[in-house]
Amino acid sequence: MNRNTAKNCYETIFRTRFKEKSVLKSTFGVVARARLLVVAVLIVCFCYSTTAVAASLNVINSFGPVPKQKATTDPRKFIPKGYELVSITNGDLNNDKTIDCVLLVQATNPANWVVDYYGKKVNRNRRGLIVLFAINGTYVLRVKNMTCFSSAEEEGGNYMPPDLGIEIKKSKLYIGYAHGRYGYWEYCFRWQASNFVLIGYEGSSNRGPIVEAATSINFLTNKTEIRKNTMLESLDGEGIFEVQYLDRKPRPLLKLTDIKDFDELEIEDE
Repeated sequence: MNRNTAKNCYETIFRTRFKEKSVLKSTFGVVARARLLVVAVLIVCFCYSTTAVAASLNVINSFGPVPKQKATTDPRKFIPKGYELVSITNGDLNNDKTIDCVLLVQATNPANWVVDYYGKKVNRNRRGLIVLFAINGTYVLRVKNMTCFSSAEEEGGNYMPPDLGIEIKKSKLYIGYAHGRYGYWEYCFRWQASNFVLIGYEGSSNRGPIVEAATSINFLTNKTEIRKNTMLESLDGEGIFEVQYLDRKPRPLLKLTDIKDFDELEIEDE
């Protein structure tokens, strides 16, 4: 083999090995980039899931800082000292398919126990609400307003005081008053903006079985419907109603925690 032939063979071998190294290096580069891409995707998925979980927890915990609470399945554990349980209402309040709890409670301050007209000792302390959400099989405090209702034992003069009722329907909280033959009124609250906000009102003024007037208010659309009975002497109690529609001035939705006294709410006159 002459010198030129040997040189050509050497160059051919060198170029072949160089190409093999380049291919091998390129292959390792692709694998490395693929691994980095997988890691990046996993990091993004983790961050997204963490953000989603945090957001969902924020919907639950966004009503101010929630104090650390011992996990409990007994809603009575949330009744503070100096209060007693009046009633418990259960239902889904935040549309998460779990059964939440609303406690109607009343203070027990001895100074506000009095002897009524009939000589009976009654509790004139004010009443309030404690709203609990069910999370992972236990209850967590969400909202409370401990003084928004007057006592059921208040003097009604010539009339019996209206009966307070709490209901949960279609993930909404209803607070209503039934006044026997004189009618009723009801407030509808929805869990929104980290609180329960007033979104609806229904009221009926009756004279026995005859409805004299009825009012329906939608605070989301700011629309009011007023129905007035123009045939009050109807024997069947149905009557003939004149309907009037009014626009209300837009206002921020009233929060349950901002209501000092339901007896003082003048919804229909606004």
